[in-house]
Amino acid sequence: MPDPRFDMLVDGRAWRSGPWLVDAAARALYRNGEEVPVPPKALSCLIYLVAHHHRALGRDELINAVWGHAHLSDGVLAQTIFQLRGLLAGGVSDGPIRSIRGFGYRWITPVEVCSEAERVLSPPPSGTTAEGPATGPSAAVAEPANARHTGAVADAPAGVPQAPARRLAGATFALGAAALFVLMALASWLLQDQPAHRVIPGTAASDAVVTDGRALLVLPVVAPDGADTTWMRLGLMDLVAARLRAAGATTVPVETALLLDRSGSGEGDRYARWSAATGARVVVTRISHANGVWVVHVEALQGDDADVRVMAESADAVAAAREAADRLALALDHVPAPVPGESTQVLALLQQVDAALLERDLERATRLIAAAAPEVREHPRLRMADAMVAFHGMKLDHARSRFESLVETLDPELDRRLSAQALTTLASVNALLGRPEETRRLLEGLATRLDAAVDTDLLGIVQMNLGLLAQERGDLAEADLHLARARQLLEGVGDLQRQSVLASNLGVHALRSERLAEAGSELDRALAGFEALADRSGRLHVLASKLELELARLDVSAATASAARLQPDGSESLLARTYARTAQAMALLEQGRLREAAAAIDTLHAASAGQPGLTAYEAVEALLRLRWLVATGASAGQRAVQAERARQLLAPHRNLRAFQAEAWHLLVKATLESGDAAVAKDVSGAFLDWAEAVELRGVRLRALMANVAVARQAGDHDAVARDIALAWTLLDDAASPWHWLVVAEGMLPLPASRPDHESQLLRLAQRLAPSASHHFGAACARVRLLDELGPDSARPAAVARARALAGERALPADLVPASRLGPARSGEMASAD
Repeated sequence: MPDPRFDMLVDGRAWRSGPWLVDAAARALYRNGEEVPVPPKALSCLIYLVAHHHRALGRDELINAVWGHAHLSDGVLAQTIFQLRGLLAGGVSDGPIRSIRGFGYRWITPVEVCSEAERVLSPPPSGTTAEGPATGPSAAVAEPANARHTGAVADAPAGVPQAPARRLAGATFALGAAALFVLMALASWLLQDQPAHRVIPGTAASDAVVTDGRALLVLPVVAPDGADTTWMRLGLMDLVAARLRAAGATTVPVETALLLDRSGSGEGDRYARWSAATGARVVVTRISHANGVWVVHVEALQGDDADVRVMAESADAVAAAREAADRLALALDHVPAPVPGESTQVLALLQQVDAALLERDLERATRLIAAAAPEVREHPRLRMADAMVAFHGMKLDHARSRFESLVETLDPELDRRLSAQALTTLASVNALLGRPEETRRLLEGLATRLDAAVDTDLLGIVQMNLGLLAQERGDLAEADLHLARARQLLEGVGDLQRQSVLASNLGVHALRSERLAEAGSELDRALAGFEALADRSGRLHVLASKLELELARLDVSAATASAARLQPDGSESLLARTYARTAQAMALLEQGRLREAAAAIDTLHAASAGQPGLTAYEAVEALLRLRWLVATGASAGQRAVQAERARQLLAPHRNLRAFQAEAWHLLVKATLESGDAAVAKDVSGAFLDWAEAVELRGVRLRALMANVAVARQAGDHDAVARDIALAWTLLDDAASPWHWLVVAEGMLPLPASRPDHESQLLRLAQRLAPSASHHFGAACARVRLLDELGPDSARPAAVARARALAGERALPADLVPASRLGPARSGEMASAD
C-alpha cells in the first residue's frame, strides 16, 4: 500500500504552478483551464512533488509514497519522471522538475495553494507558459524545453531540411493521433475511386449467393457518345449491380469493375481474364437510343456454359436498365425485388451523383445535389452522397456531422445496409480525425450487428479495420485474430481488389511485427493483385512497403531498385503518394545521397504538414531528419533535440514502435556525447522500462544496446557484459539482419576479454557478411569486427568497401584513424568513388 502520507494529499487541496493547476481531490491536471490526461502513477508522483515543493524528495521516498514499496527499480521512477517532463516541459530537461544528483527530485516552479472557489471558478489564465507569457500562437511550446542546454535544430548546419516551428505534442498528443502506415489502409483506399454510398471497396455485397456460388462482375455500361449520356456508363452500371444484389445475387464491387475496365479495355480476351482473376461471371450491358426509345441489352457470360442474354426498352433510360437487370435476375433463378417508390427522375439523379463520385468529380456531384429540389435532397441516398462529398474533399468535421445526422434518422431495420455503410464511413472519418476509441466503438457495434452469411464483405472490412486498430494499440495478438477473420470472410466473396487490400494490410502488419518472411509473401500477393487491377494507389503503397521491408533486410540494392519504381503520376491517393515519398527518402539516406535526401524530406514535409490524417508521416519525417543529422555528423546537441522531438511525435503511433525505439536509442547516444551522463542514465532507464512492455525483438535489443553505451561510459564493465549477454539471448536463426547489426554496433568495442567473445564475434561476422557488400552500416561493423578479432589482411579491403558505400556520409573516425589516412585525408568526407 502507498505511504499514509500520500493519503493526506487527497483532502480537497489544489495547487497552481505556472500554467498548471493540480487538483489532488479530483486527481486531475489542468493547463490553462483544459484538463490534460496523465497516467495514474505519473499523476500521483506529480501530486506528491507539488505538495512537497518546499524540499527535495529522495527516490526511495517517492517510490514508497506512490508505489507503496521500496524494492521497485529506480528505472520505473526515472521513466515516470521522464513522462512528466515530456508533458510539462516538452523535452528531457528538468523543466519544473529538477534532478538532485545522487538523491532524487524537486519541484522548482513557484506553487500557490488554491481555495475551493479558485479551483472551480478560476482556472489559470490562458496564454502563459512555464517560462512566461506567450508571445504568439505557437509560443507556448515553440521549441523543446531542453533547447537552451543542447542547442536547437534551427542552428543546424547549412542544408539541413528544416520544419517550421509549430506546437510539439506532449502526452495529450496520443488522444488526437490518427493511425497511419498500417492504419493508412483504413483510409488510403477510402480516398480512391468510390461511389457515394460506399466507403471501402466491396461494401456493396449481396444478401445471398448465386446458384453456382459465383459472383457477378458488372462492367461499366457501353453507352452512346454524347455529353448528356456520359454518366450512364457508371451510373447505370451501379443501377444494374444494385438490382441484381436486391434480387439476391452476389456482385463484385463496382469499384473493382471500374479498375478492371481501366486496366486494358482494348484486349480481346479481357472478359475471360477478368473472370479468372475474380472468380466471377462477367455481366456486359449495352444501351442505345433510337426514335425516342432507349434499348438496353444485358448478358451474363457463362464461360463454358451458354451465355444468358436479356433485353428491355423504354422511353426512360433508367426504367429500361432496371427492367433489363430484373430480367437477368430471373434468368439466373433470382426473384427481383420490389421496384423502389422513387420516380425514375429521382433514380436518375441518384445514379448521376454516384457516377460523379465514382469519377471523383466532386464539383459535379455538389452541383447535382444543390440543383435537386429540397424534398429530394432529404433522400437518404442523396444525404449519404452529400456526406461522401465532404469526406472525399477531406472536410472531415463536416463529413462527421453529416454522417452522424444521417445515422440518427435512418431506421437500422428498414435501411439496414445504408445504415451500416454510413456507420462504416463514420468510423473511418473518426480514425482520420484521431478518435481511435470512437472508431473502435463504431466498428465493434457493427461487428455485433452484421450477419456473416448476409453481410460477408462488410463484416470482413469491419474485422480488417478492427485488426488495424488493434495493431495501432500495440495488441499484436488481437490484430492477428481480427485479420485472420477478415481473410476468412473476404476470400469467400471472390473480389480481387479486397483480397489485394487485405494482403497489403497483412504484409504491413507482419512487417511491423518483425515477421519479415511473412511480410514479403503477403506484399508480393498484394502487388500482383493491384497490378492486375491497374490500381496505381494500391501498387504504390505496396511498393513503398516492400522498400521498407528490403531496408529491414539490409538489402540496399533491392531497395534502390524499388525506389526507382516509386514514381507517382498524381492520379494516386494522397496517402499513397505520401508513403511513397517517405520510402524514397529512407532509400536515399541508406544510399548516402544526403543532398537528395534533404530535398526529399522537405518535399515530404510540404505534403504532410497540417494535413488531416497524416500525423504518422509528420512523426516519421522527424525521424528522417534525425537520421540526416546523424549521417551529416551534426552536433550532439542538435541530435538530442531532434531525437526527443521524433520520440514524442512517434509515441502515439504504437505500430511504429521500432521507429520510436530508434529515436530513444539515438537520444541516449546524443545525450551521452553532450556530456550529461546523469540525464542519459535516466533516459536509458526509462527506455528499458518502456521496451519491456513491447513484444518486439528489435525494440528490446535497441534498449539493451543503449544501456550498454551508458554503462560503458560510466566504466561499469559488469553491466556492459550483463546487457550484452541479455542481447545474445534474443538472437537466433529467426533474427533479421538488422537485429544482428544493432547488436554489432552496440557491443563494440568489447569490454575486458571473456571466453565467449571470440565465438560471438565470429557469429556476428558470419551473419553480417552478406549485407556488408552493399550496406554501409554493415560494412562499418565488419571493419570493427576485424579489428576485434585481431590483425587481418582483409581489413584494407573492408575499409575500402565501407568508403565506397558511404556516399556523402563521413567515414567514422574509429574505422580510419588519422595516422592511417595521412594529413591529406584526415577528416575528409568519404566519397563513393
